Amino acid sequence: METVEMENGFAHPREIIPPPINQGVIGSCSAVATGQCLSATVQMKFGGSHDPARRTSVQELTNETQEAFPNDCYRAVPGEGGFRGFPPEAAFEYIKQYGVAVEANHPYCGQRTSTPTPPDSPRIWIQDYTVKRRRLPGTDSLDLDIQPIIRQQPIVGVLTAYESLGPHREGVYQGAKDDDDAKTARGHAVVIFGYGTENGQDYYRIQNTWGLEWGDNGIAKVSAHLFIYFVYPDLEGISIQGSCSAVATGQCLSATVQMKFGGPQDPARRPSVQELIDKTQEAFPHDCYSAVPGEGGFRAFPPKTAFEYIKQCGVTVEADHPYCGQRTSTPTPPDSPRIRIQDYTVIRRKPPGTYSPDFDIRPIICQQPIVGVLTAYDSLDLHRKNLERGVHEENREMKSSNGSSFPFLLLTDLSCQRKMLAATFDFFDADGLHMTFVFCNHLWRRTLALVTGDWSCSAVATGQCLSATVQMKFGGPHDPARRTSMQELTDKTQEAFPNDCYKAVPGEGGFR
Repeated sequence: METVEMENGFAHPREIIPPPINQGVIGSCSAVATGQCLSATVQMKFGGSHDPARRTSVQELTNETQEAFPNDCYRAVPGEGGFRGFPPEAAFEYIKQYGVAVEANHPYCGQRTSTPTPPDSPRIWIQDYTVKRRRLPGTDSLDLDIQPIIRQQPIVGVLTAYESLGPHREGVYQGAKDDDDAKTARGHAVVIFGYGTENGQDYYRIQNTWGLEWGDNGIAKVSAHLFIYFVYPDLEGISIQGSCSAVATGQCLSATVQMKFGGPQDPARRPSVQELIDKTQEAFPHDCYSAVPGEGGFRAFPPKTAFEYIKQCGVTVEADHPYCGQRTSTPTPPDSPRIRIQDYTVIRRKPPGTYSPDFDIRPIICQQPIVGVLTAYDSLDLHRKNLERGVHEENREMKSSNGSSFPFLLLTDLSCQRKMLAATFDFFDADGLHMTFVFCNHLWRRTLALVTGDWSCSAVATGQCLSATVQMKFGGPHDPARRTSMQELTDKTQEAFPNDCYKAVPGEGGFR
């Protein structure tokens, strides 16, 4: 689905947002708009079609947000069964702190209920969200600082709505029609997925929360001056809880492959995080943690287990098995190229729990990206600028109650002076305040081989050995014009000497 560039504006395709939901007789517009916005963002991040198994449960937001944040809710309105509306930032805060189930396990019914969310439902999480108020509220002009965000992802907008919005069908909605209509003003949350100018009037393109019967199949243009503020989730911070080791391991190995073989990042050469999520717990069940309620039976595992899986089984490439944000039963294509490692190393900190750097790990980081396991706290999701140091000093007593370990990808620039951290917001049981590093042994120019067909170790080793011997004999730097083609050895040796080859292994495309 491609975005729509217009002469006087921009819009994401309608299909990026799930079909419009009718909020019904209760004031659940914030729950609906937040859920639809996050569902669209999940779809943009992970691709594929809209699937209730990956869409946000608006029903859980409707049921639980007012209990979690009663001070952020409005007064109950007669006739709504005690339901108290809330602003969209309260719904995003609920997802940030508690996650939210998927629609398939808790669909929307148009009213608040006491039906609990199934405990084994997968949950969607966000690391953070942003509330951005209009710089010039009440003016007709578009907000220039929000336009780049809308181009990146749909957002939630809060506007002043009037009764005349109900029968609106076409054109740009301008607001109150007369003085009587102006007296019906109320706050209302919608999904914004575009903006533009029509007949000199700036507008935002919205999907409302009143179903398909409203507007143009749930869609309309609303004057910019009616909007009060905007809320949107961090696109990169969305995750399905429990997959951090798979993601960090996959990202680390992707970076190392790119460093070794050069060229741009290519899904045809990146490890499939999805295969690591789907298969590691089956291959090494004793190395996995207990299943956590709400994660669909997924059992998290340490990154060393993911590396062990790649060492023993290899891992397919992302292009053939992309990440979808949850564990699946989809098999890996049998003819997909696979990435293997010869070995990996686990190093524990000396001593753990201290603020001093690990001098024995620095040379490794200068050579290649690594995976680190750290003790994380609730404060980590608020961290943005300063280096995380466990817990805030005034809250150090929290260490034993909410500390938990999770892996991240540790990168450096070439001078090894700047460290950057990339992590998913996923936790499992703590193992004390320490850090563990995991990396592939001597991956830089040594043991990593990216091959089509798995058991090409002889081709790789022979090619590398002969390349080294050529370099030793003739001198000069390593030059691709003088290095052995491992690809030709892989392609032609079994044809030239079929009686010397092993049996074909299932899943290796006939390679012997």
